[in-house]
Amino acid sequence: MVSTYLRTGQLLPPMFVCFDWPRSRTEPGSVYFFPLVPAKNVAKRVLSDQHKTDAGRAMAEYRDMLSLPYQVVVGGDVANTAVKRLR
Repeated sequence: MVSTYLRTGQLLPPMFVCFDWPRSRTEPGSVYFFPLVPAKNVAKRVLSDQHKTDAGRAMAEYRDMLSLPYQVVVGGDVANTAVKRLR
């Protein structure tokens, strides 16, 4: 899906990101909402031929996400994120 947006130059859809979610827990430690993700923060990458399950699969790598405007929806370190929170 992301490759279509990058290829056509459209804005990427808003995104929720879950952090700190070990398998032993039923809910993530924190959830962040990113309303705008520019293409410059997304890089294409392909899994190596040595990958055990999906060799050659196209992937998207999100970079410097915390430099973008975001809102902490659940949990998180609010003291460190208050500056970037949406108003």
